[in-house]
Amino acid sequence: KLAARCLLRHGPKSVALITADDQRIGAHEQLKIYGQILDIPVRVARDHASLQAALGELRAHRLVLIDTAGMSQRDVRLAEQLSMVRAGSPAVKLYLVLAANAQIAALEETVAAFSTTALQGAIITKADETSSFGGVLSVLSSHGLPVAYVSEGQRVPEDLAPARSHSLVSRCVAVMQQTRTALAKQPVRYRKVALHA
Repeated sequence: KLAARCLLRHGPKSVALITADDQRIGAHEQLKIYGQILDIPVRVARDHASLQAALGELRAHRLVLIDTAGMSQRDVRLAEQLSMVRAGSPAVKLYLVLAANAQIAALEETVAAFSTTALQGAIITKADETSSFGGVLSVLSSHGLPVAYVSEGQRVPEDLAPARSHSLVSRCVAVMQQTRTALAKQPVRYRKVALHA
């Protein structure tokens, strides 16, 4: 979505993709197909040297996006991957992607796993799948992480928007009202309880 957004705003030679995801089966092929559809270059980085080479080759592009493997914050390979990306170039900016529908404990654990990383901010995904924004916004606020983008749907690039405070507040209120309406429509169920003296 970020690549398509940049392409529409700045033209076909403005963006390139690097995939460093060697965890998911078919991840490289999937991104290459996407690159063909958008007519933008895609490179594969399996280690520090190939990442530096790819960044050097693509340096003329306005935006180079590095796609990393989405892995658990408990995965020991996470530190290796972060180390490789950080060492790629001092110009690389890291953004943490967090699902709006995740539990607060999981969000806290994820942010804590990246506490030693110089994060630029966060991208909130699955905004259309949550019944409350309180968890993700509270965690980001407590860690001082700004929100860069919010994604709420599968459409590319329409369902990705820059995070704006007034839009986030409006979205929070709308979600709260939808949840309240949905709960009000549910039938009230009573249980018989036997009391013994």
